[in-house]
Amino acid sequence: MIRHIRPSALMAIVCMVTAIEARGAGNETLPLADLHFHADQAQSPESVLEAMDRAGVRWAGNGPKGADPNWRAYVEAARDRFIPFGGQGAIGTRVQQQGEAAWNLKSADLDRYLGALEQGLREKRLRGIGELFVNNMHTHAPTFQPTRYPADSPLMRRLFSLAVTYHVPLSVHMEADPSSIEELERLLATDRNGIVIWAHCGFWIEGRDVQAMMDRNPILMCELSHRDDRRHNPRLRAGDITGAGRTLKPEWKTLLEKHSDRFLIGTDVDDPGQYADIIAFYRVVLAQLSPEAAGRLANGNAIRLFGLSR
Repeated sequence: MIRHIRPSALMAIVCMVTAIEARGAGNETLPLADLHFHADQAQSPESVLEAMDRAGVRWAGNGPKGADPNWRAYVEAARDRFIPFGGQGAIGTRVQQQGEAAWNLKSADLDRYLGALEQGLREKRLRGIGELFVNNMHTHAPTFQPTRYPADSPLMRRLFSLAVTYHVPLSVHMEADPSSIEELERLLATDRNGIVIWAHCGFWIEGRDVQAMMDRNPILMCELSHRDDRRHNPRLRAGDITGAGRTLKPEWKTLLEKHSDRFLIGTDVDDPGQYADIIAFYRVVLAQLSPEAAGRLANGNAIRLFGLSR
């Protein structure tokens, strides 16, 4: 049985739908910055740029798969489109091979690499540090072994100091267990002039807890890859920020509005076929935010952080 809808209620529904449509107007052409993209020698820069262009992604960056120079072909193809980070493969491999000697800075080999990393930052060939796998015990790819070392270890303090000195962000992949969070907050407290980007926004931490961390730590930013609604491998613990119909959960909507200057978009996809759908997910999310907040998440925060040209 269809119930009669009062004219006043019908008008309220129409106004709400109109407001949502107006808020999302132009969102489909809003240029995006993908801050969790890994340059991969298995993919040509041209094919990646084509996928980015189809999805309306203007910039992409983070650490490369493998050695830092794996960024070279991408930067040579489109210097104004890619944002190369250093340290992901080089540091991750040494931590796996050398263990405590690496994260306690008792490795001559790692020390030599840190010198090369600093040179890359000084010469502005590298524009960030990471992604560093501080804690990926339940969130590792099959080709990358799980690791766990203190987020405030001597290695992390050294890297954060470099990030502060050269005005670049430090990207940290860290699961949201309580001890890791305590370590991260101790690292953040060592210098309030830096920026740490929490990759995947902690994977499963709830919005209210992220908000409390951001309230306490004004230099903490979050990048949202894997917080979308893609079908994840059962071993990968990841919490969606949306519910049915890709509707933002209320606590996440509140958080993204309150701290809209602290969030970045990221994809972190190995399968190029997933790229368009994940970007489409973000466009649905952006359409549910105020125009000001949507603009910051889409590209404004990345432009500010990296001095990008519009």
